[in-house]
Amino acid sequence: MSRAEKDQFLMGILSNGFFCTETTKRGNKIQREKRSFAKHGKTVCKSTFMLYYDTIRTVLSNMLKHATLHRAVPRVHGSKGRRPYARHTARRCTTVVHFLKYTAETIGIFYPAAPRENDRIPVVF
Repeated sequence: MSRAEKDQFLMGILSNGFFCTETTKRGNKIQREKRSFAKHGKTVCKSTFMLYYDTIRTVLSNMLKHATLHRAVPRVHGSKGRRPYARHTARRCTTVVHFLKYTAETIGIFYPAAPRENDRIPVVF
């Protein structure tokens, strides 16, 4: 199962896992919703749920937050579709490649340091 498929599967399970009553046993309003984890209709603890579905705490926490806000929809990275700030054009990349090829053909590419301890002359490829 791929990561996206596993996320969708867990998202469907987690979106049904709310256990909430409107008031406490003393009649006060509930401050936050309580989450329950279930496997085959039986309630299990969080660590058992993570062990069974092979997920870690941070991933489960992020999925719970996403399921609470957006329900069972796929998670999308925030930078998707955004152009990188320091992008290079194809023309610039080809210019650099041509420069390196020309330099290698005419004078060679020097090794940054001598490979042997007593040899002070760098190797030319």
